[in-house]
Amino acid sequence: MKNGELLEIFEALTTFGNHEKFSTKTRLSIAKNLRTIRDEVDALQEARRLPPKVEREFTTYQKKRQAIITKWAKGNPKKVLKEGGLVELADPEACQKELKELDDKYRSVLTMVDKRLEEWREVLKSECSISPVFHKIKESDLPEDGLNVVHLTVLLGHVIVED
Repeated sequence: MKNGELLEIFEALTTFGNHEKFSTKTRLSIAKNLRTIRDEVDALQEARRLPPKVEREFTTYQKKRQAIITKWAKGNPKKVLKEGGLVELADPEACQKELKELDDKYRSVLTMVDKRLEEWREVLKSECSISPVFHKIKESDLPEDGLNVVHLTVLLGHVIVED
């Protein structure tokens, strides 16, 4: 099992564990499965974190970048950016110039973040250091509605949920 798969399973089990329609027996199986992998997931999540200084500097960079885009955006950029959309810029060239200057100023931080992201991708692809044995959850014990299909597919794929 790959580290990325383990994190997918953890997310699916965590989401399932919050579903109000599960029986006590099913919740027990979910809780046991979460305990089986929690230490490994905690270690992976800890490894993913940026060093505090780099994280502070990167957060500052993101805020300054956001301010530049907001400054040059037409209309109501905060609403558009909050919704993850694209904004139309009043002067794209001037905005790009400011963004490039900001990137140059924070080059070492951006390089560190990119390097860590690439390392993280490799960690996700590598084999997990544990071989968890999961408690099975019967498909018949699952509620008929309100389940996330993606999470259910993850659990079915790892035979945590069975017929």
